[in-house]
Amino acid sequence: MSQTSIFHRIVLSAILIISVFGWLPLVRSIFDGNSYLWGNNYFGHAVNGAGMSGDLWYLVVVSAFGLLVLYSLQRHWRPLGTILATTWLTVLLVDSVYSWLAVPEGNWFHGDTLGIHLNLSLIAPVVFTLVLLASIFLCKQNREQGGSSAIPLQKNNRRRLLWLGALLPIQFVLLRFGQPHGLSDQIGVIITILQWLLMGWALAYRPRMEAA
Repeated sequence: MSQTSIFHRIVLSAILIISVFGWLPLVRSIFDGNSYLWGNNYFGHAVNGAGMSGDLWYLVVVSAFGLLVLYSLQRHWRPLGTILATTWLTVLLVDSVYSWLAVPEGNWFHGDTLGIHLNLSLIAPVVFTLVLLASIFLCKQNREQGGSSAIPLQKNNRRRLLWLGALLPIQFVLLRFGQPHGLSDQIGVIITILQWLLMGWALAYRPRMEAA
């Protein structure tokens, strides 16, 4: 595996994981309704909501921006993909350091449905630093290769995106009609997370795949 491929995989994986925190609450806000509460903080400023109310625009922006970065990376749209990824990672790194220094109680992530509670105070700055370095190296390698426009989606990409979109009615039933934090909610959350994580696979460019 080449160095370029290693850096690309690291950055792609990080962007997928980061942007799922926009997609998951967005889907749950729309499908769960007002019973679903979410919240986050950036540089001491709170963004939150319940169902379709509150700062829903924030989740839309994060999901759309994440999708743009994923598309750019997977469709070899240089240098846009790596510049966007590097900028986003830089902002997140600075915010994580700010939270580490300014929030005495720690930077906690709470996923009540799956029972996940993590203190990211020290973990986040370290991880963001490593991924940001990988993104900078990827920027350097892409610059050496020159700029390029995005490669159009292939038939296989469109088919995979339809498969992922076909999961939405199942997610709606599980999240809207299931017991809050119950088994159906948990299954719906897992499907929603996997749906987004597979977005990288759905958008991936494969030479000669059109003929497959």
